[in-house]
Amino acid sequence: MFIENAIFLAYATTIVSEITIILAIQRPSEIWQWIVAIFLINSLTHPLVIYLLRVQGAPYVPVEFGTFLTEMIWYKLAFNLNWKRSMIVSGIANAFSIIVGVGIRLIFGLQ
Repeated sequence: MFIENAIFLAYATTIVSEITIILAIQRPSEIWQWIVAIFLINSLTHPLVIYLLRVQGAPYVPVEFGTFLTEMIWYKLAFNLNWKRSMIVSGIANAFSIIVGVGIRLIFGLQ
């Protein structure tokens, strides 16, 4: 698989899985506002994650932890959540997207 396709697949997986799980957790009445915000937040963090992991060769766990913290702050600000709820939403969303991504890689035999 070309690197561009792999990056797009990872990005699409992240967007779809995180939107799905956050909407399921939060059940907001303003669904489209939440979808747009989640899309934008992940569109900011995902390219940085790819750059740090693939170009800079940064260790996975610190990069993912930084992503979790960054998205936690953005979710708090965007959705007016308290810190605890923001931490829960960010943690579950990131864990879910990692699990879905690993599952897709295993199912389709991708590296």
